[in-house]
Amino acid sequence: MKTSGSAKGRRVALGRVTSVLKTFEDTEKALLGGRTADQDRWRRLTEATLWIGSAFSILLTLFLSIVSVRAVRESSSAYARLRESNDQLENSNSQLETAKEGLEAEVIQRRSAEEKLQRVVSDLKRSNTELEQFAYVASHDLQEPLRAVAGCVQVLKRRYEGKLDERADQFIGHAVDGAQRMQNLIHDLLAYSRVGTKGKPFTDISLDKVVDGALQNLSASVSESQAQIERVPLPTIRGDSGQLEQVFQNLISNAIKFRGGKPPHVEIKCLPWDDSEASKGWTISITDRGPGIEPQYFERIFVMFQRLHTRTEYPGTGIGLAIVKKIIERHGGRIWVESVVGQGTTFSFYLPENAPDPQERVLDDSQGLEETDINVEKVERGVVNIVS
Repeated sequence: MKTSGSAKGRRVALGRVTSVLKTFEDTEKALLGGRTADQDRWRRLTEATLWIGSAFSILLTLFLSIVSVRAVRESSSAYARLRESNDQLENSNSQLETAKEGLEAEVIQRRSAEEKLQRVVSDLKRSNTELEQFAYVASHDLQEPLRAVAGCVQVLKRRYEGKLDERADQFIGHAVDGAQRMQNLIHDLLAYSRVGTKGKPFTDISLDKVVDGALQNLSASVSESQAQIERVPLPTIRGDSGQLEQVFQNLISNAIKFRGGKPPHVEIKCLPWDDSEASKGWTISITDRGPGIEPQYFERIFVMFQRLHTRTEYPGTGIGLAIVKKIIERHGGRIWVESVVGQGTTFSFYLPENAPDPQERVLDDSQGLEETDINVEKVERGVVNIVS
């Protein structure tokens, strides 16, 4: 009985052990299955990570390769551009150097040309001065022999006119007329040379008063020709009143002289002049209704001794307009002419409002223009023995 009980106890104990072992086995299997599942999961995760890493590496490698290739291309392109720019810069430097050399040569040529021009201008000024001095001295020194010759022929005319034959009277008349023309010519030459040598300093002058003086000097001609003078108020400017009076006198005298066959009509007008290329001033015009001047003579009439008519048609020396032009230029202005043949002529001249004082030479002129007048009585007393 005891043995059966023991065996039963052992079987119970063995069953329990077996059950425990079974439990352990099941637990171990369960743990083993869990570990296997974890291992599979980690393996798959590792594989996935490896695939992802590989793909990322490949993509990164591709990206870096693309970036590197692009960088290389851009670097090559930049290098090519840089090289091209460098070539262009070298070419530009070469052109600049060439241009610089050309500019230096041009500057040297221009400087040489300016120096030559200055020498030419200086020579011209000196020549002009010498010519003016020669004209002045020559005309001044000619007065004394002219007075003697003119005095002699006038004495001959007074004493022997009508006592000799007709041909002798003609010769004497031609000699007197020639001496008188020479006197007028010398007078005008002296007047021309004195424009730049005997001019007065510029002061404020009323051109209305200047015109009044000119018309007063021409009163006999105005009255004799029955000339009509129309004028407008004129401004006050800086200038030489005596010389500007000569300008108006010469121009108005010409308008009266060259009148054709009808009474002269002279208009004096004035307009303001405001040009950026010139200083502020006035344009004054003197218009007549005479025969007019052909265009090809517009420049010629301002040259000394240039005449458009014979001496028998219109007397004169041909210096009056040259004197006018020189006076206007001394005042910093200019003169021009407009004309229609058969309708009349307009002489216009520009005068600045504030002309600067000119720098001039002053020649010794102790004799004066008044000494060109021939004193017949004085000559007659000195040469009476010659013609007696």
